[in-house]
Amino acid sequence: MPKHIESMFDDCEDASDASSVLCRASKNEAGWLAHLARGRVQQEREALELGLEQELQVISASFMLLVTHAEVVAVRVSTA
Repeated sequence: MPKHIESMFDDCEDASDASSVLCRASKNEAGWLAHLARGRVQQEREALELGLEQELQVISASFMLLVTHAEVVAVRVSTA
């Protein structure tokens, strides 16, 4: 990938209207920008998936503790 593509990509992200940057891009640069955008979207998707998976693990562990506590309380109440 040409070195200036990341700079162009950053310019697109920072611009209020990305078309002002894209209209100056050649077909080759546009292709590289699309390639970079797809790669970044994939990275962000993977990071979000990992974050959601970790949150679900925490929630699941908390839920299991709650269920276990409820079962212990139910046993105590039923044997009292």
